Amino acid sequence: MATIEERRKALLTKKLDEMGKMGVTHRTAENSPFYDQPIEEASAQGLLEERDGVDALDTETSSPPNPIEKTMPSTEASSKQQKRSKTTKSREDFAEYQQIFLAPKVLESKTQFSLSRDTVTLLKIILQDLGSRTTLTAYIENILRDHISEYRDLINQVTAKRRRKETIPE
Repeated sequence: MATIEERRKALLTKKLDEMGKMGVTHRTAENSPFYDQPIEEASAQGLLEERDGVDALDTETSSPPNPIEKTMPSTEASSKQQKRSKTTKSREDFAEYQQIFLAPKVLESKTQFSLSRDTVTLLKIILQDLGSRTTLTAYIENILRDHISEYRDLINQVTAKRRRKETIPE
């Protein structure tokens, strides 16, 4: 039989454990908001291919430029038209933006880098205001990957003079 001291100690330990668990949500590592959910690489590639297909369709079905734009040099007109189409497309299709940039990403090999405090704060505010569950790291990774895929040809063209092979393989 347990003595009074042992019972008292067991009861006190039990009550302290109960008090310590008040207001605490027990989660596994996978359910943690700080855990990047794994996604398959094939589905991420499919999203990029779908987006490229949508871009190709948009350029084919775009309306002819305004007569005012015809008087401008062709490079300025095309750059203004691209900027307009990018801004209107990004406003219209937030679901596509979510699929591309707010998709969780698992980083298998990580490195450190520095960003200005203002940039990090701005990105955190963006994610918070969008109500996204993706991490800041995954958001930055998705932005950079999209930038690289969009400007791959230009980067390879400029660096071709200095290197023997492509900088960014397809």
